[in-house]
Amino acid sequence: MTIYDHNLPMAEDKRVGVAQLKAHLSEHLRAVEDGETLIVLNHNRPVARIVPYEEVPLWQRRGRPPLIAGHAGKSWMEDYDDVPPADAETRRIVQEALAHDRKR
Repeated sequence: MTIYDHNLPMAEDKRVGVAQLKAHLSEHLRAVEDGETLIVLNHNRPVARIVPYEEVPLWQRRGRPPLIAGHAGKSWMEDYDDVPPADAETRRIVQEALAHDRKR
């Protein structure tokens, strides 16, 4: 099994400086289309990775399915139908925490 973390450079990744990338952008994009990965360097420091585009649904990239098994066609809110409403003190605490968080 191959495990690949997009944050870790691979030995075969091509490294290209910002100036060279700008000067030969079309050429580099063709290489990426052909499956190559580019590490973009700014003053010899990696700042970006350009990888081939894959038509992968967002939920797969995030590692979770769009629906929980057994919940097909249900709203996520239906899971909370049997949860009683919060009491006044709990609502006050939550409102204060939200207000504090929004001030940051």
